[in-house]
Amino acid sequence: MRQLVWRFFYGYKKRTGFAILGVALAMIILVISQILLATLEQASELGIKQKYGNYDLMVGYQKTKQFLSESDIAKIKRIPQVKEIAPFYYPYIDENPIFFDGSPIPFIYIGVNNNPLAKEMDLIKRIKQGQLPRAGEVVLSLPYMKKKGLRIGDSVKIPFASQKKKRLTISGILHVTDVNIALFDLAWLQETTAKQGRITMMLVQLTDLKSKAAVIEQIRNQFPRIHIDKRDLIDKERENLGGLKPVVYGLNVTILIGSALLMITILQMSLHERKKELATIRLLGGKKNQLFRLVIHEAILVSTSGSLLGLGGGVGLSFLLQQSLMKWMALPIVPIVIPWTLILLSLMGGILFITLASLIPAYRSSQVPPMVAFRQAAPQSQKQKPVIKWVSLLCIISSVTLTIWNLMRTPSQTIYLVSGLLFTIGVFLAVSWILPLLVRGISWVFQLVQSSDRILSSRNTLRQLHRSTQLASVLMLAIIIGNVGLSILYLLKDEQEKQLSEIYPMEYILDANTSHSEAGFSEQIYDSIAKLPHMKAFPLYNRGHFSTQNLDIKKIKKEKLSLFPENGSYQTLVSLIGSDLETIYKQLPFRIISGQINSSALKQNGVVITKTFSELTGYKLGDPIALKEDTQLKWGDGPPKRITLKIVGIIDPYPFAPKDDLLLITHTDITKKIFGISTIDKIYFDVTKSSAKKEIEKQINQKLKDPSLSKAILTSRTEEFGKFIEQYKQRLWLLGAAVSLIALFSLLGLLNNTASSLQERRAEFAVLRALGGKRRQVLRLILWEGILVTTAGGFLGMIVSIFLGAHLIAALDKTLWDFPITGSLYCLAFSPIIGLIANFIPAFSTVNGKISRNLTTDAE
Repeated sequence: MRQLVWRFFYGYKKRTGFAILGVALAMIILVISQILLATLEQASELGIKQKYGNYDLMVGYQKTKQFLSESDIAKIKRIPQVKEIAPFYYPYIDENPIFFDGSPIPFIYIGVNNNPLAKEMDLIKRIKQGQLPRAGEVVLSLPYMKKKGLRIGDSVKIPFASQKKKRLTISGILHVTDVNIALFDLAWLQETTAKQGRITMMLVQLTDLKSKAAVIEQIRNQFPRIHIDKRDLIDKERENLGGLKPVVYGLNVTILIGSALLMITILQMSLHERKKELATIRLLGGKKNQLFRLVIHEAILVSTSGSLLGLGGGVGLSFLLQQSLMKWMALPIVPIVIPWTLILLSLMGGILFITLASLIPAYRSSQVPPMVAFRQAAPQSQKQKPVIKWVSLLCIISSVTLTIWNLMRTPSQTIYLVSGLLFTIGVFLAVSWILPLLVRGISWVFQLVQSSDRILSSRNTLRQLHRSTQLASVLMLAIIIGNVGLSILYLLKDEQEKQLSEIYPMEYILDANTSHSEAGFSEQIYDSIAKLPHMKAFPLYNRGHFSTQNLDIKKIKKEKLSLFPENGSYQTLVSLIGSDLETIYKQLPFRIISGQINSSALKQNGVVITKTFSELTGYKLGDPIALKEDTQLKWGDGPPKRITLKIVGIIDPYPFAPKDDLLLITHTDITKKIFGISTIDKIYFDVTKSSAKKEIEKQINQKLKDPSLSKAILTSRTEEFGKFIEQYKQRLWLLGAAVSLIALFSLLGLLNNTASSLQERRAEFAVLRALGGKRRQVLRLILWEGILVTTAGGFLGMIVSIFLGAHLIAALDKTLWDFPITGSLYCLAFSPIIGLIANFIPAFSTVNGKISRNLTTDAE
């Protein structure tokens, strides 16, 4: 048996080579994707650590009277997932500012420990000269050092709030330009200010990023009013790479499927050519299971050889592609990472999958009667069983019926998904009997244009079509993945543009990034930004959170509201915000559905609601709305306040909030005087002069270096959309690479199939030549065979991709008609080219062969 396997393996070198090449290409992609993903992940983490520092949370307070004691720090350290902490102390963070030497800008005093984690803080990284201070030393900011002509090692007197000046030695220079900062040794500063053991904030490094949410919850349970910077911006950057993984893994699976289909086709052709040899083995006493094992062993040998070749090629190409990929994704260059365990498991899984796929031709070959095979009759076992035909018809009819039924009722996304998958499965099962129908139909269309040799091409194609069924399926797979994937990517791109236009009604957002218990920007900070040249800015004040007190349960949409029982009825939570609607309307016009938005009406306990708010809650123009402050989320001390406001206007939408937000808008006088809400959550602004944008960004970023504004984040619509476009391009390239590879599988299979078919039919074409047929006529006949097969496969792929794509998009809460069909038409136009290329080389070889030799030599 072993010798026979090796004989078959080496006896058909071209066929075996094509099979190994197909498997190797699939494995190369699989190996490259694993290596580059692991390397990208390491590079991404390194880039994040270099850019943002190697810590995961910033925990603490922003008021002098609030602090963490030594026992509090010990509690946080005892949390199992906490790896390390770095404490900082701000003695005068919000009171008693220190001015000295006539400087108009107060000094910010910070106590810090000289440990590795503390050096990860952006502020500490700005010590470009010298070192962190020890007891009796200080690090001062560059502007003050320059102004006083000081150097490292000089002595300087530093004032403190309750004591005389202390003489300290300068140990380093802090490179900040717009703020005065003095860094001290933590223990020394605590002792000097008589606040031993007090910590204002700390950096926290975790053992595992997956535990971040659990750690935050534990800290909040112990310290309810503590501020926690979750560093969401870093997590957002990690999401870019995390989002690539499912895309890459999904494409790897489809590539393996394409490789398996190619393997099935090549094995079927190989077995068809060896019918006499296999029949001889049966006639000499060979059993069915021996032939079955023979084919399986050959498949294992081919898949293992291809996998080893793919492993070597994948590792080599990874080294070649690494630097280009890192530069493209703007990541630091790191040593390549080879996850051997994952790669070997993936290769073993690929070999197993391809071997399992070879069970189909192995079983069929073992079931062919030896005399039938010996006479080279068409193998009866290749005919599709009637049950498969009826199952495919049932799937297609059920899918169409489900879709029509779903359109006639309130659409269900799940039914759309099931219907699309049913149709796809049904068509793939029906390829063997649908493909001949399509070939006849396409041939008939072509005969209307030129009928001289189309009839013969059609008949030849139909006679050899059983060889090409799997290859047509591979081409269909490429078209479906490419078209559906591309259409979904386009849809996501459009959705992202819409979301960004809603999130960013103006070009920039300066977000205070504070929790409810913390103050946002002061009005003074807003004024300083609004007064910058070429600036058009609007403040978004912090919200008050309330429960309704007079909600009419009969008028609401219960399924879309979160209700809770109160005072014998059901109420819901809403938000109240102070805003200058008249000014906003002039710059960012919105639709006034009814009523008015003028300030005089709002100051008299008036309120404006959105159209969505009205539809969900049932409140109309002129209705009173009674509110009670939420106990947990109220501003200030004392019992929850109550107020009744009159609805004076309905708008659609409010530019600075999502459409489905349950938001009430009143005048800022009411929110300030009654509820004490005077701080700003976000500042939206545009820069009216394009050439001034960079300078404005620079000035605002300088303001954000103030430690009291360390949490604030400046983002822009253009920058955010640019990041998304980069992700979009990455996924587009991955999709294109996968589709191209699957199309290449189809091309290789067709090339192999055509070469085998023409080898068997050399005598037929020689007779045509002997009867006066010209070379170009024979060439045209052969080329038309490839064009017919791939056009039929492309048309079927187009139909499935449109149906499946439309249903997937409908399952994403869109409509069936949102699916673009342009990509499908491009795929259909490209399909004949694959057939033309695949048939050209073997066709050219056939028409240039000698007639006499082809007439006297039987097909091998």
